[in-house]
Amino acid sequence: MRTLLRVAVLSLSAALAAPAAAQQAAPSAPAAAQQPASLGVTFNAFVALKPGMTADDVARVIGRPGRELSRAQAGGYTTVSYQWMADDMSAIMVTLQNDAVINVTQMSLKPPYPVRPATLATHAQLRPGMTLEQAMDVLGPGIPMSMTRLMNTVTFSVSWPGESLGSMLLVTFQDGKLASSMQAGLR
Repeated sequence: MRTLLRVAVLSLSAALAAPAAAQQAAPSAPAAAQQPASLGVTFNAFVALKPGMTADDVARVIGRPGRELSRAQAGGYTTVSYQWMADDMSAIMVTLQNDAVINVTQMSLKPPYPVRPATLATHAQLRPGMTLEQAMDVLGPGIPMSMTRLMNTVTFSVSWPGESLGSMLLVTFQDGKLASSMQAGLR
């Protein structure tokens, strides 16, 4: 379980960290051969999404086109956000700039591993600058929530539920280091 979270977060953050020009210049097989089978709106689909994918690539991974939420044009960039929602109201949201993924976010997707609840005591052990691995030594594996690459800065957020309904811990890492943490209702 710890390995799956590490692989999911680190592979997405490494891909997000790669310069866009290098992603575009890299030789690749035809897009259809690189894409996994349709995964639906699932945790596995969320972690399969990579920067540089097009809206069509993302639709192939999830199995259907997304619903366009917003579109803006400025400074030579076209930014479009899409949402894919499951019957249980869980969702994947993706933002693309000039038809290349720059952000993936999930809401209420269930990871295929158990997540230990966070407490005030475990939250108090977190320190700015910790790596994800160090945070997982304290908290155990969490749930990746979002990953963004903007201007060669990679930001990703991981959450842990608390022990009571609605309580949680959200930790944000920037360029691989703990940048902030916030909690709600932890005991």
